[in-house]
Amino acid sequence: MNVRIVAVGLFAMLLVVSCGCSVLPSSLKPKAELTGVHFDEFTGSALGLTFDVEVKNPYPVGVPVTRLAYSLTSGEKEFVKGVSEPNTVIPAGSKINVPLPVKVDYRQMWGALKGIRPGSVIPYQAELVLSMNTQTFNTIDLPLKKKGEIKLPTVSEATLKKVWDFITRD
Repeated sequence: MNVRIVAVGLFAMLLVVSCGCSVLPSSLKPKAELTGVHFDEFTGSALGLTFDVEVKNPYPVGVPVTRLAYSLTSGEKEFVKGVSEPNTVIPAGSKINVPLPVKVDYRQMWGALKGIRPGSVIPYQAELVLSMNTQTFNTIDLPLKKKGEIKLPTVSEATLKKVWDFITRD
């Protein structure tokens, strides 16, 4: 009789582990919220963009963020899309704000958003998928969305000329 109870218990545990996080109560799943999007670092060929994400890790161990798939649209025009591999671990039992930086190609952005200028404020919709490796439940994908407005950074005249030259070169 005891062997049968142990076997059923082990089968149930195996079923939970193999099904992954979908069978866990929502209080035991990691959660994430996209709290902001802003431009920052400016280089000669790219513009830094940071996604600010608040992540809650209910597990008793740290959970690495292994992948960030992202896209930004304005109106119907996608102007930023990509994948990055953040080197971030969410500490055990914590809720922290995680900046996830990416690089934006000028040509891609200027080509999609004709007529924008430095300092312009543009509406956006961000769609992200944050992937976390829980080891026990494999990879968990957390889809995130946010709508808002973002201000393009202003630049000096000399820097603007470099950017323009980069964008318009063949």
